[in-house]
Amino acid sequence: MSVNSIAGAFSGVRGNYGAHKVCMLPDGHAGPAVYVPLVAAVGGDPVNMAEFGWVSGLERIDAGPLSSDGLYLVRALNPTVGPVTSIALQWIDTSSGLEVAAGTDLSGSVVNILGIGL
Repeated sequence: MSVNSIAGAFSGVRGNYGAHKVCMLPDGHAGPAVYVPLVAAVGGDPVNMAEFGWVSGLERIDAGPLSSDGLYLVRALNPTVGPVTSIALQWIDTSSGLEVAAGTDLSGSVVNILGIGL
C-alpha cells in the first residue's frame, strides 16, 4: 500500500481513545521551506498542536516514516514528559542516512502525522 493510499484511508480521522484525542492530519505535514538541523534537541521541524485544531497539548506524534516523494525518513522527537505545545521532526536523507543539511527546502515533501493529545 502506498503512502498516498494510506493517507487517503485515514484522512481527517479524529476521535478519542480513552481520555486521549487522536487525529490524523488530513493533508499530511509539509516540510519547512528552510530546514534547521537539530542541535541539543533544538531545531528540526516543529509540529504544533494547532495543526490538529487542538487547544490542549500534544502527548506524542507518529510520523511517516517515509515522505510522500520517498526522499526522506522522518523521526518524531516525542517528549518524555508532557503534554507539550509542539514536537520536533528530524528529517533524514534516505540516500545518505544523514540528517538533512541546514537550509534545505523540504516544502515539497509531505509526511503523514498522527497526533495523540489530551
